[in-house]
Amino acid sequence: MYHPSTKTHLFWDVGLSQDPKEYTQFVAEHTVKLLYARSPRLSLIEQLKKRGVQAEDISVVIFSHHHWDHSRPIRSMFPNATGYFGLGTWDHFAPGLFHEEPYDPAGKGDANFFHPTKATERSKELSGSWIPYGPFDRAMDFFRDGSLWVLDAPGHMPGNLAAVVCTSDGERSSALLLWSDKGTTNCSPAVVSAGSVRVST
Repeated sequence: MYHPSTKTHLFWDVGLSQDPKEYTQFVAEHTVKLLYARSPRLSLIEQLKKRGVQAEDISVVIFSHHHWDHSRPIRSMFPNATGYFGLGTWDHFAPGLFHEEPYDPAGKGDANFFHPTKATERSKELSGSWIPYGPFDRAMDFFRDGSLWVLDAPGHMPGNLAAVVCTSDGERSSALLLWSDKGTTNCSPAVVSAGSVRVST
């Protein structure tokens, strides 16, 4: 996504990778290999280049939640980006485990994000004013102009997020709902009740 007035290039989630080195030992052994995870045919960096955007241009990555198929370290891909997580993510995942550490059931998250002193990633929990938005109790106007509403959408896991992107071409306006694994139950009824909707994946 691109926000013209602030010249911000933004990603929502980064998807999965088939490279086990990008994950903790548990995820690499028991999820990536077990589920035969596959990266996109074109890497995110290659996809961006086809659209005239450089990886260095990405400054914001919002993670819908910290599961392996949505969230993984981003510094090597997007060196200038900060990753944002939903409320409660740190409480649930910190301090986590580094990729080279043996699996420990107590280490749920990736320490590259959540270790209090040795984290390698530039990331934070969303902070600021949360207000009601439609049927959602807490929403944040990310750019403070109504173009991107980040929604606290609990249910799938702590820190789960959804978002509404509002666009206009000068003649008509539209809204795009971004959700994650819990979207079908958390978000869909609220959106469908508001009017017509088209669903894409």
